[in-house]
Amino acid sequence: MKRVGKRVKKILKWMGIILLTVIIILVLVIVGVRTVHKNQTDIKTENGIQESGYVSIGGIEQYIQIRGEDVNNPIVIFLHGGPGSNMTYISTYYQTGIEDAFTIVNWDQRGCGRTYFKNQDSQTSSELSIDTLLTDLDDLTNYVTNRFGQEKVIIMGHSWGTIVGSEYVAKHPEKVTAYVGLGQFVNGLEGYRIATKEAAGRAIKQNKKEDATMLSEVFQTFSTATSVENLDIKNYEQMIMLTRKYLNYEGALSNSSMIFAGITSPEMLFTDFQWFQKMSNTKQAFELEEPLMNYCIFDLDMRTESTQFDVPMFYISGAQDYVTPVSLMEEYVEKIKAPEKKIVLVENTGHSLMMDNPDAFCKAVKGVLIQ
Repeated sequence: MKRVGKRVKKILKWMGIILLTVIIILVLVIVGVRTVHKNQTDIKTENGIQESGYVSIGGIEQYIQIRGEDVNNPIVIFLHGGPGSNMTYISTYYQTGIEDAFTIVNWDQRGCGRTYFKNQDSQTSSELSIDTLLTDLDDLTNYVTNRFGQEKVIIMGHSWGTIVGSEYVAKHPEKVTAYVGLGQFVNGLEGYRIATKEAAGRAIKQNKKEDATMLSEVFQTFSTATSVENLDIKNYEQMIMLTRKYLNYEGALSNSSMIFAGITSPEMLFTDFQWFQKMSNTKQAFELEEPLMNYCIFDLDMRTESTQFDVPMFYISGAQDYVTPVSLMEEYVEKIKAPEKKIVLVENTGHSLMMDNPDAFCKAVKGVLIQ
């Protein structure tokens, strides 16, 4: 028995050593890759800018990041999706291909990411509203135009950011050169209906009739909700899971690749990881962003709210996007009036097209903005 005990202790000791070695190697790999990425993405031009920090926006300290190879280039304000899906920590993954032509401002919106943690002791979700974010965005626009001596900015929004961006452009066309919508949001209920219907059709083709029936049932339950307060979270998660199961596509960035891109980004801090964890919990994410979730999922229909614009409106979508379905976006763009409007579809990409294929994303952006 003593010999057996010694063997067990020896095995456990070696297992501990091996585990520790693996952890050390993993940490060294991550640090190494982060260093390489930093060297590759650092702005080295004489007239370039690469900085990040907090500025006073809407009466509180909010986090922004500014990058570009020439401060005289047009300013792009990038509005992240979600609500609550900040992109500052991973922006160098997808935007370096347009930093030669634009000065890009990324912003952790009120109640999100580093801005959230900076103000969490004095901030509640009740302060969140579309009107507050529009005021914040106007403050940010004034800040960057004054700082860089320019009259206007380009507004680029992704998903939830397309709501904020579209409404800002409609309200302040005198401050905007052009608008770029990535995965343009139109209507929450209709978007989910199109996605679940498409997923159910694919399930039937794969002879998965039970899943097809389940998709119909979970959408029916979801469609009875009128707010986050009476939303069945488990049903909602099941709807999302089943929909994604059948709406996969060839060029999708895997979850593991997305995580690796995050942890090896030279911009990522522990607070970004903390926020990512919060947003990975559906119930917690809905609670933290409740007023904004209610607005975009249950209240807003862009087809009736925002259809008249006085600046060029460009829409870039992943051809396989079913989070904000392409067909619904095309229907909406057909309705709007603008001096110029254009749709660009990027093949083999989905809702987060800039993450799926950064090169194609940058090419599409330059294609609509540089003429």
